[in-house]
Amino acid sequence: MKSSSVKLYNYHEWANGKLFDHLFTLPSHLITEEITSVFPSVKDALVHMYVVEQGWLSIIMGEESTSFDEMAERVKSLTDIAQSRDTKGLAQLFDDLYLAFRRAFDEIGDFERRTTIFFGQLECSYADIVTHVVNHGTYHRGNITAMLRQLGYAGCTTDYGLFLFESK
Repeated sequence: MKSSSVKLYNYHEWANGKLFDHLFTLPSHLITEEITSVFPSVKDALVHMYVVEQGWLSIIMGEESTSFDEMAERVKSLTDIAQSRDTKGLAQLFDDLYLAFRRAFDEIGDFERRTTIFFGQLECSYADIVTHVVNHGTYHRGNITAMLRQLGYAGCTTDYGLFLFESK
């Protein structure tokens, strides 16, 4: 199962790269422009994606927070770090995150191996976690596309089919 989980993650990384490449072509102020939407700004959506993926990485690495207060403090710290970055800085945070995920994937070996998460409340496979990370990213890339359109700009195509086509 490792190959399909890694392939799915490759798609996620590719799609985020497409999104950042597109954002680099737009006016720099656009990502912080406040709108009435799913998130207050495109940047807030990107920060959310980054913070949540950091949380899932922590789970994969067996470093899940042991208390709600600890988790809340980590979320605040990661949010502050990501909010302090411009678009290129956010892209770099994501690039660093991809490398960390890939190192973690090398350690996993068997993606069908199960782990217990959320304070012992859920047992799932590592493949399930990767699938969730990718689906979460896809969902929010869609939010960002809608937000860009709301701001008067086109989104970019990040469909899995295009990834397959470009990967062949």
